[in-house]
Amino acid sequence: MARGDREWNSGLAEAAGHVAAIAARFGIDVLYAFGSRAREALAHVDGRGTFAAGSASDLDLAALPEPGRIWSVDERVLMTAAFEDVFPAPRVDLIVLPEARPFLALAAVSGELLYARDRVREANYQLYVLRRAGDLAPFERARRAHLLATTR
Repeated sequence: MARGDREWNSGLAEAAGHVAAIAARFGIDVLYAFGSRAREALAHVDGRGTFAAGSASDLDLAALPEPGRIWSVDERVLMTAAFEDVFPAPRVDLIVLPEARPFLALAAVSGELLYARDRVREANYQLYVLRRAGDLAPFERARRAHLLATTR
């Protein structure tokens, strides 16, 4: 179904159901929205609001695959297209959490949780990302200070 043919404010059952179906199809254990449209995406999935189709901002999503699952390029394209059918953003940017740099993963897990097949696994993964970013924080501060010093 094309985006223009869909009623985007149909609420909880449709948006949450579509996200769960995409997760089942592609083996997604956890899905976060982060960035400027994260709260809007959560409200859309929770049925508390609509996802505005007219905004120029993209939607940033981060997915944690089920254990042992590796997505092919074709699967990533299909997954992104499926999410673009649920969220009428100009573009959906999808990151795969185990492949993300530590501070990008931190931004993602600090966003809004849209789906979790297993809340315990989600919480454990979030703690892992927080610990990894915390361990690397002194190095990141030094890297940023060095960059600032060399650009002056």
